[in-house]
Amino acid sequence: MTSTQRRAGSWMLLLLALLQVAMTAVQFSGGDSPGGRGVDLLISPAPYAFAVWGVIYLLCVVHAVVVVRNGTAVADQAALVTPLAALYLASASWSVAFTVGNSWLTFAVLVVMVAAALRALRVAMSHPLRSGVARREARLESFTVGLYSGWVTVAVFVNLASALGDHESADPASDGWQAVVLICALAAVLAALWLGRGSGGVAVAAVWALVAVVVNVGSQSALLAVTSGIGIAAVLAVWLRTAPAGGNSRRVDIAGATS
Repeated sequence: MTSTQRRAGSWMLLLLALLQVAMTAVQFSGGDSPGGRGVDLLISPAPYAFAVWGVIYLLCVVHAVVVVRNGTAVADQAALVTPLAALYLASASWSVAFTVGNSWLTFAVLVVMVAAALRALRVAMSHPLRSGVARREARLESFTVGLYSGWVTVAVFVNLASALGDHESADPASDGWQAVVLICALAAVLAALWLGRGSGGVAVAAVWALVAVVVNVGSQSALLAVTSGIGIAAVLAVWLRTAPAGGNSRRVDIAGATS
């Protein structure tokens, strides 16, 4: 990749990071939420949990600015910028799909987002870092991608449940099938943790979401509360088991980096 191509890719990433933020404004124009506000789902995280999107978007913009200035932390910039660009573009498209009010459409967009996010996660956590990269830049990159990946991995299953409830394919007040969806979401998150070599961002997003599910469920369903609690324990256990190996290899990669 030439220097001009690198610069163009960096600026494209920044513009798309800003675009996904700007496109959230169209959500206020109407439409039903695919995240549980269209129907009262038991497994929808408590409303406060969605504030994490603000953190994700901010980190994306900050990371993109760093990429414009210094390049990606990984040596192969194109390998990371390509899936991140696809993720940000899909995120902007999701805001448009949101206003349509069709939860199956937003689910389809989220599937694309998850695929792009997990590809970016694999690159960010396993590809060699460029020579001389600052530790803080490498950590910013891996945490940003991990947090985004973890959150959308959970979100796609909540969106699926919402689509089923919206179209009366399942009873929103029944906890049995929602427990199955929650278990599937947990399995996907644990797989993302493995893929991301114990990514702290994935773990934070998963625990944040599961705690918010417990808060939302309250005393309505012991099954879902217990399932969420077991899920939190499982995420922490897998993270503790996988993080040291991933963390150690990253430290080796950046042994000669600046701090």
